[in-house]
Amino acid sequence: MQAASGAACARSLPALEGIRAGAARGLGRSAALLAEDEALLSDLAEKARPGCARDGGLDLAALQALPPPLSLRLLLALAEEAPSPIRADGLRRLLHPAFTSGVIELGGGARLVVEGGVVRLLQSS
Repeated sequence: MQAASGAACARSLPALEGIRAGAARGLGRSAALLAEDEALLSDLAEKARPGCARDGGLDLAALQALPPPLSLRLLLALAEEAPSPIRADGLRRLLHPAFTSGVIELGGGARLVVEGGVVRLLQSS
């Protein structure tokens, strides 16, 4: 997959440069800024984790009180053991104040279960 992605970039960047000179440099600057943002948000999420940890999962009210970029990182970290890739847009449902209990199917027999105000990852054996 990485080889195909690299090949696509190798074809696309010259085309972008043909449309707008300096496009590749601009993309590089954007990537660097995004990497800095990601590092900061990941650090902030790790610092918020102890305040959200509860009974082997994450406290739903504490997650909903955090800014969504931090909450999503904590949910993605909780779900990282799921066998299928996780999409953040599916996890956003948990962050809505009206969401108080339920199940978010992650695929491959994994799901996030919200019960008693705690979000837990459950996997079928």
